[in-house]
Amino acid sequence: MVAKVYDYTSAPAFIIGNEFINLVIDPVDPKYMNYDIVFFLDDVPSRVTIPFESGARNKEIELIFTGMPTPTAVPAEAEPEPEPEPEPTNTAVPPTPVPEPTQTPVPPTATPVVVTSEIVEETAVVPEEQFFGTCSAPDQKSAPVAQSVANGLLILAPLGLLWVYRRYRKK
Repeated sequence: MVAKVYDYTSAPAFIIGNEFINLVIDPVDPKYMNYDIVFFLDDVPSRVTIPFESGARNKEIELIFTGMPTPTAVPAEAEPEPEPEPEPTNTAVPPTPVPEPTQTPVPPTATPVVVTSEIVEETAVVPEEQFFGTCSAPDQKSAPVAQSVANGLLILAPLGLLWVYRRYRKK
């Protein structure tokens, strides 16, 4: 079953029993507004039409189709009589000679040599960890107090500017 609005045709809907499902009518063009939706089942139009409204949702529509062709009975074809299967005949299989295994000489196996090893312990030299400094204070163990205060003021500067701006605006 399909629905047609003017020259737009929807995708076919599924029909289960006497109900149709998943019929989506979405022409995506405002020119179809207020045209009638005509429903077709096997190219037979429904007597019920409704105006198309964009975004409308109608879950229950009773459609009436008149003039549907009645199915004609197809005579069953007579099955042909099965032919009898021929009986299988036994075929004599000639004996095949079985090959005899031949002996091959095996070379002697080499005896494994046991190698002993001694673990030599070396003292590992651990490199001294280098200090690269903090925030523009290279080669120092810690940042000086003045540097820390300057960093704190730079972090709080935007808040101070906002406070000054608000005080200035109130006056």
